Amino acid sequence: MTSKLPAIQFYPGDWLLDGISGCSLAAQGLWLRMMFVMHTAERRGYLAVNGRPMSDEFIAAKCGCDVATYRTLLDELFAAGVPRRTSDGIIYNKRMVDDEKKRKENAEYQRKHRNKADVRPVSDESKAVSLSSSSTTKQEPKPPASAPPRGTIPKQDRVSKGLGDSRHHRVEEIVKGWYLDWAGVECPWDGGEAAQLSRMLKAWPNQPDQQFITCLENLARSDCIPKGDRPREWLGKLPKFLQSPLDQYWKPKRAGGGNHQQLPRAVTKTNYAAEEQLGVKIGK
Repeated sequence: MTSKLPAIQFYPGDWLLDGISGCSLAAQGLWLRMMFVMHTAERRGYLAVNGRPMSDEFIAAKCGCDVATYRTLLDELFAAGVPRRTSDGIIYNKRMVDDEKKRKENAEYQRKHRNKADVRPVSDESKAVSLSSSSTTKQEPKPPASAPPRGTIPKQDRVSKGLGDSRHHRVEEIVKGWYLDWAGVECPWDGGEAAQLSRMLKAWPNQPDQQFITCLENLARSDCIPKGDRPREWLGKLPKFLQSPLDQYWKPKRAGGGNHQQLPRAVTKTNYAAEEQLGVKIGK
């Protein structure tokens, strides 16, 4: 059984441009009801039960019409090239199948980065060996910095603009994968989200990916951000969620719910710098 998603992805623009828009209103309504059935099927996007095609009688009952009407309207949909059918005779929605594949890939990407972020502490002996080795190594003088070729952007400027920051794409994919699981729809993303992310990464220059994942997980358990809000509305405030979920007043939530109770926290100098640049107060 597929994991439950609270919403279905729907693309009005594509609906109005694709072949479905030329079908009768009854056929369009049938296809929409069939999409609802596909969304909750054992394989999202397929009209199948136990790996076998759903019967016409079963689908018709699910869609609220008799079998004869269902078959007539289904022929109309196939004539317009709307549904697809596998070699086993299973009807499916290609767009829904592609979206489900992308959702699983994003979830796997996020899981891998969460595992990579588990860094083990370095022992004191290893630190001592590292320090002794570095002290005996002769330091080569660095060559004088040369001006960049004409027409190029200096590296520090590229990073500040979000063009050369290797974390930008990585954290963007983490946010998109998390958002799909959180809101149940594909993450909206344009220049507003990109600008907010660049600003946050500039304020948090050395934070590992696990810090962002922790903030997102705490945000999902918070009451101050409505589910489905665009990332541009809260990306700049993401550091606030580093220590714990927040209640509707942006205060740390007490375990088990109830009224606000201030929780102890340790804020590093890096966090203070992030607060100053982002204009927020972490754990406010």
